[in-house]
Amino acid sequence: MDINEFYQLKRKLDEDILNCFECGDPNSLGLVLDYKNNQWERKQFRVINITSSPYNGCFEADCFSDYQFERFEVYTGYPDEDMAITSHRTFKIANIISAKIG
Repeated sequence: MDINEFYQLKRKLDEDILNCFECGDPNSLGLVLDYKNNQWERKQFRVINITSSPYNGCFEADCFSDYQFERFEVYTGYPDEDMAITSHRTFKIANIISAKIG
């Protein structure tokens, strides 16, 4: 994915998040990435809380775990996405194979 495509998708994500907030929709949106790391391993991530990075051509984000989210929701009876974040990572935009809002 090139950097312009990424930032266009990021702007669309920000608009969708704002629309959800205005409509009272509690669902949190993020980007679902098909990603190739520096060891050429292909992995899928759902990232939220996307921010800029000090590294050129990169961004930082929290990786969301659907498994942890469901586990905490069942255990506590309360859906709390902050507890379902498993890691904070830096991603290289050029290593994104594909991305979508989800």
